[in-house]
Amino acid sequence: MGGAALRSTANDMLKYVSANLGLTRSSLTPLMEKTHVAHFHAYLNADTDLDTDIGLAWMITRDLQGTTIVQHGGLTRGFITLACFNMTRRRGVLVLCNSQDFDVPRIGLLLLESEWQSDRRPKETRISSQVYDSYVGQYQLSPDFALGMLTIRQFLLNAPKAVIYVPAGFCLAVLLVLLWRAASFRKRCIILGGAALASCLLAALMALVLSHMVCTLLHPGVGIRREGNRIFAQYTLNLDRLSAPIASKLFPQIPIKLLPHLMVELLPESETHFFDRLTGLPVTFSQDDRGNATRLTAPYQGKAFSYEKISDQPPKAPEPPHRPVSIKLDTKLLDVCAGHYEFTPKALFPTGMKLTIWREGDHLVGQAWGEKVPTGIFDIYPESETNFFPKTIDWLQLTFIKNDKGEVTSVHYHLVWCPDIEGKKLK
Repeated sequence: MGGAALRSTANDMLKYVSANLGLTRSSLTPLMEKTHVAHFHAYLNADTDLDTDIGLAWMITRDLQGTTIVQHGGLTRGFITLACFNMTRRRGVLVLCNSQDFDVPRIGLLLLESEWQSDRRPKETRISSQVYDSYVGQYQLSPDFALGMLTIRQFLLNAPKAVIYVPAGFCLAVLLVLLWRAASFRKRCIILGGAALASCLLAALMALVLSHMVCTLLHPGVGIRREGNRIFAQYTLNLDRLSAPIASKLFPQIPIKLLPHLMVELLPESETHFFDRLTGLPVTFSQDDRGNATRLTAPYQGKAFSYEKISDQPPKAPEPPHRPVSIKLDTKLLDVCAGHYEFTPKALFPTGMKLTIWREGDHLVGQAWGEKVPTGIFDIYPESETNFFPKTIDWLQLTFIKNDKGEVTSVHYHLVWCPDIEGKKLK
């Protein structure tokens, strides 16, 4: 599962997942079931953005609908893996990737929670190119009660406990005082009934207000573009007017930084009904009397959400990822980068980090130490005189800072999901 000393194959791992699901019976099945029991609460999983408990070598997560997912991932230099399964649906997924692509956990959960079933998969049909053209454009999520309730549930699951308990405790104290001061049983019933009615009305009002706030601030939507006889749906989100931490509280299951790049192909089941090629998720287009698309509807978390068409302009196709190309440098330029570097404690590395770099032939080699720091030796190749990259780690780049004398004074760690961190070179 990605451990430096553990090796397996896809077939063997699928057998292991099947045994954990109870689909393949063995003498170890009762023991495996005990490993799925949560022993303590852990954290909010950064890879999947789900609340996580710890069992015996398994992470147990729950989505917004309360579905329990048992999972464990692996990571080593150049590889990342995920095994996950849902005991209720009796479905398991194994993802093995020979690069450190941090979309792997989300891909695994997407497959696990999808509606795809081999015996119920929609059949693709052919439609005219004019129909494809009518669907191309930008669609914006419409505010409604379902969106508001989804936002409330996500906020309650991820907000600090004090934000929830303090107002709830205050309201409960006020209610108890009113009940204590009520002189008769009839008045107490009226107070309880009024409190229940006020709570329902307040929840409904908050849901409607929050749904409008989300649509106004984030502008969540879907862009439809065409490539030949194929159409693709691309999720969009505007974070210019809202900070990422707040947005992550409202939509914790959306990978905000990666969202504009997520793209799925839609296959036609009929002229108005499509489905996601990967998961089978249904998408329905609505048309006016002239045959022009007016909106699309797609399910999420068990609810149907409607997107109004606001433009005929297709979204810009995602650009292919930049792949750095290594060059040859004079060994003297490599030698000045070699040495010991020390990073001060940051949120990513609570106790700091130490990095040692040395030269081997025409490239550099590095090794890091510290709490929550991936260990192991990794090769570093030059992209320029100051910019370097490991070929097996897609999410990391190194930039060496030099003074006027050409001496390296520090190195910048570029990580795709957090701000750069700087390490000073030790003399």
